[in-house]
Amino acid sequence: MRRAGIDYWDHVDLWVHPTWRHFREAIARERCYYFSAHGSRPLWDARIPDGSCLVFGNETGGMPARIVDVGGGTGLTTDAFAPTDGTTIVLEPEADKVAFGKARRPRLKFVRGRAEDLPFPDASLDRVVGIVSFHHVERPDRALDEIHRAMKPGGRLVFLELHPDHPGLLPRLFGRHAHGTDPHFYASDQLRDLVLAHAFRDVVVKDGVRGYFVAATR
Repeated sequence: MRRAGIDYWDHVDLWVHPTWRHFREAIARERCYYFSAHGSRPLWDARIPDGSCLVFGNETGGMPARIVDVGGGTGLTTDAFAPTDGTTIVLEPEADKVAFGKARRPRLKFVRGRAEDLPFPDASLDRVVGIVSFHHVERPDRALDEIHRAMKPGGRLVFLELHPDHPGLLPRLFGRHAHGTDPHFYASDQLRDLVLAHAFRDVVVKDGVRGYFVAATR
């Protein structure tokens, strides 16, 4: 900061926010313009009004990531992998789980919604994950279209799913009771092909004993 303002330091009105979350809470969203090498809109196409905040990431790491965990429930698993910087959002359709998560895990942001109708702007997400949740999505094609729309170019998609022949008894018996929909378990090659069919690239499958990962790039 000192180096960037060296020629006009006497004219700088410096505010210091202790964390990224504090900054986001203090400054209205519509005032912020974010600069990134992965942005989809050129600088010269933007009209930046007076009073705007120009937001740059640090020189080594860039902008903090914006991550969404689709069907993340109360955020128990999300909390284990969420980074300390950036914004990690749990998207969950059930109101009671959202309320519980908000009360218990304040460092995460909880949003009620479904993968088929993501409440996020185009090209606004860096990563989307689904941890043993995609088998509950009722309209998978619509969901993948929405995820593709909301992700930034170069963003990463990661699913962890259960093999159809090894899901365990509880998910089959209590899937509708716990999640409101009957589960549909995909073989790893089926989910890989489904992701490829929705314009994702560099799709990788990592198989395990009871489950598997599918990772892809927007």
